[in-house]
Amino acid sequence: MSPGRVGLIMIALGLTIVLVAVALSIGSGGGEAGFAGCLIIFFIPVCWGVGTTGVIEILLLAVIALLAVLMAVNIFLATRALKHSRSRPRDDTAWEG
Repeated sequence: MSPGRVGLIMIALGLTIVLVAVALSIGSGGGEAGFAGCLIIFFIPVCWGVGTTGVIEILLLAVIALLAVLMAVNIFLATRALKHSRSRPRDDTAWEG
């Protein structure tokens, strides 16, 4: 599966989660809102959140889980690309004029 396809699947999944959350909050007559995000600077994740205490805990846990999934997908794609590049014979004659 190409990285572009994985990205599109993740975007579609995120939009689906947002739409389901909005539909559930409309059906219940109210809800709590919050925001959580994470920024990775080199190898250090910086996570933050705004909202009520119960919502922030859940959102930060969701962000951490999403980061773990993204890291696993990244490692999988990198090892697969590395195996693929090592299995092909090198053609050094292409650079000779």
